[in-house]
Amino acid sequence: MSESQRLRNNKAQGKTLGELQSRLKTAEDTLDAIRRGQVDAIVVDGPDGDRLFTLASSDAAYRVFVESMSEGAVTLGPDATVLYANGAFAGIVDRPLEEVIGRSFKQFVTPSDLEKFDAIFRKPLRDGIHKGEVLLRTQAGRLVPVFISSSLFDKSSQTLCLVITDLTEQKRQEEIISAGRLAQTILQQAVEAVAVCDNGGRILLASHALHDLCGGNPLLEPFDRVLPLRLAPMDRFSGERIFSINSVLSGDSHRGTEVIFRRGEDQPVHLLLSAARLRLPAETGTSACVVSLFNIQERRLAEEALRRSEKLAATGRLAATIAHEINNPLTSVTNLLYLLRTDPRLAQDLAFYAETAQAELARVSHITKQTLAFHRESDVPVRVNLNEVIESVSYLLSHKIRTKTIRLVQELQSTADVMGYPNEIRQVVTNIMENAIEASPDGGRLTVRLYPSVEWNNSRQAGVRLIVADEGSGVPAEYRQRIFEPFFTTKGEKGTGLGLWVTNGIVQKHGGFIRTRSRTGAEQTGTVFSIFLPVNDGEGSVLKNTA
Repeated sequence: MSESQRLRNNKAQGKTLGELQSRLKTAEDTLDAIRRGQVDAIVVDGPDGDRLFTLASSDAAYRVFVESMSEGAVTLGPDATVLYANGAFAGIVDRPLEEVIGRSFKQFVTPSDLEKFDAIFRKPLRDGIHKGEVLLRTQAGRLVPVFISSSLFDKSSQTLCLVITDLTEQKRQEEIISAGRLAQTILQQAVEAVAVCDNGGRILLASHALHDLCGGNPLLEPFDRVLPLRLAPMDRFSGERIFSINSVLSGDSHRGTEVIFRRGEDQPVHLLLSAARLRLPAETGTSACVVSLFNIQERRLAEEALRRSEKLAATGRLAATIAHEINNPLTSVTNLLYLLRTDPRLAQDLAFYAETAQAELARVSHITKQTLAFHRESDVPVRVNLNEVIESVSYLLSHKIRTKTIRLVQELQSTADVMGYPNEIRQVVTNIMENAIEASPDGGRLTVRLYPSVEWNNSRQAGVRLIVADEGSGVPAEYRQRIFEPFFTTKGEKGTGLGLWVTNGIVQKHGGFIRTRSRTGAEQTGTVFSIFLPVNDGEGSVLKNTA
């Protein structure tokens, strides 16, 4: 080869080398700009080698839009490598942008959500688009809930575009709303009457119990108007004071304060009031309070019944003591009258007076014995003759029967004994007969029947049945299911509501049961109580353990 030809070849090669170096420099600058996020371009490893996609200058506005988005924007290669990401996504994962591009997107997904992300990643390759929620992990390890919408960017290169929304604030708001709903549900379902009032004293939230107490919807109504409460007097010398919700809003608090609420013509209801201001952030510039009301009406009735029972018990003990003390001199007087009446020296006209005095004295002695029988109680069950119990109770109630001119009809056909406590069985008969006398009209008929029977429902056990029937006005249908409930009474202030409840308990304790039927509004009205008590022929007891 000649020298001139060699020079020409060297010159051509130098020119080619310069062009290649220029193109290489341009490619390196372009790739560097892509890595820095300075241009919208991607390099895709396709079947024909690396392909470079850049946006035309007319698309610069779209680049500005993507970069300014609050949502993350990411482009992934077929192996989930991040080819492009905007600043919003870098902020979500809390990493510099240059550390995001070129990494696998799976490195940002929590291990527990990798399968879910894989479904979001693979499904668009077949169907074109997919959405779902996953948890991402920041560089500091903080978990970030995000919503990903993925779509196919280039089918030939299997490139995906992801739009990623940070759900952290949304989740926080949902938790707050959920907690608020839970709190509201708890408040509404509370057993106590609970109200939340604003700074004007209006009820904003109320439990169902408060609705029932008010007898209507109290929401947005002034508390003091729908619930006019009065503070119970501290003692018998102080009067009632009016409670106002404004005192609570001003800073007063109450804890277990007894108040009285009266709705219309209804009986007053005693409640325990607890109220205090709610602690709200100072910047809200407002105040509120919460009030709870606990119904203690049943407790007060129980306390009143207990006080009455204690009084009755004390009266019974006193009566038994008096009867015992009277019984001793009665015996002496009885003996003296017997000697006087049988003395032959006593004139015939005076003997009549002595006989009359002896009869009346016998009646007093019988009363004292019955009084002592009510007070004495054995520690173990014994045989009880119901005929004798009925006769004894009828004698003690004879004054009330005569006062109302009631005709007492007794049909005592059983002589069997039952095992039990005499005093308790006597109390059952007394309660039932006394109720029947009170319900009977003047001149009415009271029927008491005792006859052998069988427990027909289950055991077929032999026993006796006591029937007490009156001709009163009857028990209304709406009350018949409640007459054995404690503190339920139709007698107003005269009744404690414990008689039939105690009676039912005693009958069940003795292995029996009590049934009732009643008729109202018909020509023949009245109520019938039927008591079955089992008869135990052996030495054992049918009493149930009530411990």
